[in-house]
Amino acid sequence: RVDFFATDFFRLFYVNVEMPAGTSLEKTSETLNTVEQVVRRQLSTDELRGVVNYAGQQSTDQGAYKGAERGQVFVSLTAAQKGDRSIEEIIDSLRDELAAIPGPKNISFLRRRTGPPTAKAVSIKVRGDDINEIRRAVVALEDILALTPGVGDIVNDDTTGGMELRLQLNPDTITRAGLNPAHVARTVHLHADGEIVASMQHMGEKLDVRVRAKPAQLQDIDDFLSNTIGLEDGGSVPLGELLLHEERTTVSNIRRYNFRRAVTVESSLDTTVTDTLTANSLIREGWEQISTQFPGVSLDFSGELDDIRESLAAMVVLFVLGLGLVYLILGTQFKSYSQPFIVLAAIPMAFIGVVFGLFVSANPISLFTLYGTVALAGIAANDAIVLMSTANRSLDRGCSTTLAIVRAARRRFVPILITSITTMAGLFSLAIGLGGESLTWGPVATAIVWGLGFSTLLTMFVVPLTFLIFVPRRATQVLIPLPGQASSKILAITEQVRGWLGLTLSANESNLGDLLARDDYLAHYEAGLAALSSDDTGEAIKCFEYLAEKEPAVKKFNILAAQALVRHMQIFEWDVGYRARCARYLNRAKELGPIDNMVVALEKACIELDKTSEGMLQ
Repeated sequence: RVDFFATDFFRLFYVNVEMPAGTSLEKTSETLNTVEQVVRRQLSTDELRGVVNYAGQQSTDQGAYKGAERGQVFVSLTAAQKGDRSIEEIIDSLRDELAAIPGPKNISFLRRRTGPPTAKAVSIKVRGDDINEIRRAVVALEDILALTPGVGDIVNDDTTGGMELRLQLNPDTITRAGLNPAHVARTVHLHADGEIVASMQHMGEKLDVRVRAKPAQLQDIDDFLSNTIGLEDGGSVPLGELLLHEERTTVSNIRRYNFRRAVTVESSLDTTVTDTLTANSLIREGWEQISTQFPGVSLDFSGELDDIRESLAAMVVLFVLGLGLVYLILGTQFKSYSQPFIVLAAIPMAFIGVVFGLFVSANPISLFTLYGTVALAGIAANDAIVLMSTANRSLDRGCSTTLAIVRAARRRFVPILITSITTMAGLFSLAIGLGGESLTWGPVATAIVWGLGFSTLLTMFVVPLTFLIFVPRRATQVLIPLPGQASSKILAITEQVRGWLGLTLSANESNLGDLLARDDYLAHYEAGLAALSSDDTGEAIKCFEYLAEKEPAVKKFNILAAQALVRHMQIFEWDVGYRARCARYLNRAKELGPIDNMVVALEKACIELDKTSEGMLQ
């Protein structure tokens, strides 16, 4: 379900009253008092917080209007409690009784919101060049809106002004009367605004001296036209014989949209009946059927549709910009073009959780939910960053790609899980409305909680797989010769010479072959060699320590156990227990025979590890 603005911000609304043009301020005030009495009678004391009315001004979505024929009633409601009527239900209960009040030209309701949206659900600009054609189109459009389900409170901003008297000089009669047209025009000005004849200074301020006819209360235009102007022969002639006059109604304001005159038609929408997109589509279809009757008129749909398009467009731009910045930061940190994409792969997995969470919680897809989804994109990437960073450290220490990501997943699973759970726990009460439901931040928290939960679980499976696919395998760096490799060329030549001369091997070496004839010893020995060759140091340590403890008098078993421990400490972090065990096996190997190059190499590696550990502690 899509409802971009499914949020009730405030419990207040306005009743806008428009009287016919020319209505006095006192009459408008009396009508507003009647409207206020109806509101107080219909609403209970538990619902109504306060009512106040203003005559002579009116605030609408198009702006503020002034005029004696306009007024507004402000209705403030108490905080919503469980079981209370909604604002829509209250307005529906007032609509029929207020419509029966005699006198008002139009009564409409305005549910005030600070936004988004700032406009009504339906807002259509009727554009054209001829105001009369525009007005006919507005009437036809309002008929279409009245037949559209869920549409109500139809208003437009085409306000009529007061009566206008347009005067024009009649050259024929002025010429026959022997008058100067300028004198006639000046006389008319003297009866209307007057004429500035002088100026003076008073206390540093310039004052104009204006001469005008004595003001009089005119009840009819004929009274004004009956004023006379003197002739040269001493006679007089009425102004009505020297002027052509025309009476008509003025336009109080002229609005343009994209260089054409426009009248905006707006209406509210009952979201329980239909939504914004559906209502505007029905109105568009109805207009297309009669558009040929108004060839010079075009419609421009705005209102919430504009807010939706603008918000979505801005959100997409910011989302893409955010992903670009994340990619640049991760690319710089990981020194790779492909690894940032592995981290960003966690974001679509978070979106899956958002959709599932909204379905379970029965929340609509709103702008606030989308805001939470955008915020979730940065949060969901944190788990993948932690996992990738740990795997890269293992790769830099010479570990294979497979072992690096497996080790990272095993070592970081609990920290990632705990971090995500604490974040979700902090937002959980806001998401479910524990202690008070937040219509603004509740959907944001819901999107983050569900999205983060899904992304955390899926990250532990998807990220390792994508890491294995896109991260190239690195050659294992052997810092210490593996079993079967000569520690040095000199050692290899020495072993060959001993073989040629037939020198007797030590008892320790001569018994090795007999020991490996045992199935369990041979299995551990071969498994340890294979594990050490593939940098599976954990398995190698297990196998060689087994052999070294079973046969402590065999020097090679002790050296292999020490080598597995050193290799493990080189690849992974320093561990005091590994260092002590390695020293024990090295000391035992030195006691069992002469110190060879392998023992020297292992001791040097331990010294380097000690230096590294001291530097990390500092």
